[in-house]
Amino acid sequence: MIFDLRLLHAPQDDIAPPPPAPQVDEYGIPDNPYAPPQPSPQQPVRRSRVARYARQQESAQEEPFQPPVSPEIPDWLRTAQQNNLPLQNRPQGPRVQSAPRQTERPGAAPQTPPAWQPRPQLQPQLQPQEGWQVETDQETIRRELPAWIKKVPWLGIAAFAAVLSAVLLWVMGLQYDRQTEAVLEERAGQEAQLVESHPLRYQEIIAQKADKYNLSPAFVAAIMLNESSFRPDATNGSTGARGLMQLVSDTAEWVHGKLKLETPFRFDDMYEPERNAEYGCWYLNYLSGLFHGDPVLVAAAFHAGQGEVRNWLNTAAYSPDGQTVAIDKIPFGDTRRYVGRVINDYAAYLRIYYGQ
Repeated sequence: MIFDLRLLHAPQDDIAPPPPAPQVDEYGIPDNPYAPPQPSPQQPVRRSRVARYARQQESAQEEPFQPPVSPEIPDWLRTAQQNNLPLQNRPQGPRVQSAPRQTERPGAAPQTPPAWQPRPQLQPQLQPQEGWQVETDQETIRRELPAWIKKVPWLGIAAFAAVLSAVLLWVMGLQYDRQTEAVLEERAGQEAQLVESHPLRYQEIIAQKADKYNLSPAFVAAIMLNESSFRPDATNGSTGARGLMQLVSDTAEWVHGKLKLETPFRFDDMYEPERNAEYGCWYLNYLSGLFHGDPVLVAAAFHAGQGEVRNWLNTAAYSPDGQTVAIDKIPFGDTRRYVGRVINDYAAYLRIYYGQ
């Protein structure tokens, strides 16, 4: 076995064995007065760690190994371990016995065990005793609040807030009522202005002729409003058109021939409201059949002529589908404005007088 002396060597153990005692003469004078003194027999001689370890190894080899003494095992446990048996017959220690049953009295009915019921959750309640002072949760919270919060009159503040809210709601209700009244007054004014700008005269004649020629009376009234403003004696100085629907001489004579009347044609008869309405409604029915009842095309043809409207329908710039022409696509400015007014007045007459 090799030992590393650098690890096992310690400075305090590096003590050489004492030198031999110097020889002294008969007078007690040593041969070498400078030799170190010899240690006393009571002082132990320090040995190195190597020497101690070697001595321990020698003592360990001399003493035989003694295994530890195992505790005594009972016979029943040793038998169970040898046979690999469950521990069933081992002796039982003392255990807590249940309380003895009550003896039944002679003649008494046998007692049946009570039905199982869940155990109630017991909540320990501390019963106040004499001298105790019980404090509720509210009192605890009140006690823990700061002093300035306790001094605030919360009830008064709540009452003031409720009154203020009621006043604000009342003011808002008044403002809403005023706004509603203002809106209603504005609508009433607009309605009155609309009724004033759309009078309806000769209502019986319009209803009779419109029903005869399958026309809307509101559309007939809109034509009369824009042509003559319901004046039977109206005359156009440039075209010579006359009467409620402003029929020119050629158109009136052509319609007279279509009606096959027995009396000869007289252009002055166009000043008569009933005769003018008869001729005008027949012509509107004729235009409605040509243009499939489209009010825009019928009004445009009544103003500019059916030939012009056919040309517009055959032009892709005015009519992309060849069936309709939008108001803003009508090339004649006066006819475009006329058709726009007729359509607006038609809607107004429907809403005001005919409930549509």
